[in-house]
Amino acid sequence: MKLYQGSNYTQIATRIFGFGLLCAVTSLLFLADQTFAQSTITGLTGAENALKLVTDSLRGPIAKGVSLIAIVGLGFAAWSGRLTGALAVKIIVGIVIILGAAELINLVTGVTV
Repeated sequence: MKLYQGSNYTQIATRIFGFGLLCAVTSLLFLADQTFAQSTITGLTGAENALKLVTDSLRGPIAKGVSLIAIVGLGFAAWSGRLTGALAVKIIVGIVIILGAAELINLVTGVTV
């Protein structure tokens, strides 16, 4: 008995993850005007404000939420018996690089981001 006709668990998990990602992006679009209204920092140009907003978003709750979803996805893959060591390492290293980017830049250049 198949859970979903003509599909396997990987495709189902991909569709669920895609739907969750679509919901997250849609909610960010609806909240974007409030974010941009508060993003003006005195002394910075428009481009610097935009870059600051992007870097704060990548290091803030958005990145942590996406990381949490990725780790939960790893848990579901392990639960279904489809987790490989290579996949787990790729996702964990990606999370470490994204969330630790500021520290890596500080380590290499000595500039605090």
